[in-house]
Amino acid sequence: MSGIRAAVGLAYIPGTNDLLATMNQRDDLDELTPGDYLAVVASGQDWGFPECFGQGGTACEGVPEPVAELDDHAAVSGVAVLHAATGELSAFVAEWGLARVVRVNITRGDDGSYGGTAEPFLSGIRAPVAVVASDGGTFLVGDWMTGAVYRVTPGPGGAVSGGS
Repeated sequence: MSGIRAAVGLAYIPGTNDLLATMNQRDDLDELTPGDYLAVVASGQDWGFPECFGQGGTACEGVPEPVAELDDHAAVSGVAVLHAATGELSAFVAEWGLARVVRVNITRGDDGSYGGTAEPFLSGIRAPVAVVASDGGTFLVGDWMTGAVYRVTPGPGGAVSGGS
């Protein structure tokens, strides 16, 4: 792999050899700053950075598509991937710069490619960084600012239970 900027979080999609990575994009473009990425990365890929930084056009020709584009200036970090009892596959991504965790509902196309949509999931953590899958359909989130670690249990309709 080459041309990746700041791949901070890494997690395998359960039951596969497909590796997800969070990628921070440029922050120096004001309103033109693209969103950060959640992407499946594989050997031999070239993500094009620094010429391609999510702006599209000829600089990004042949660059793989991310699973989801996340928020701009988010400073994405950790990622955990969970299968729900319903079979739904979700990635939970820490957005350090926005003090929240987003859920990316992941789908797989007939051609084997992944796609997803991101939605806010958890706020109130001052600086979420580390996110890791735990046992029983839960994940852990570390708060860089406070030193707390939270155990989060996603429930029906996105409800959350857990604590430090």
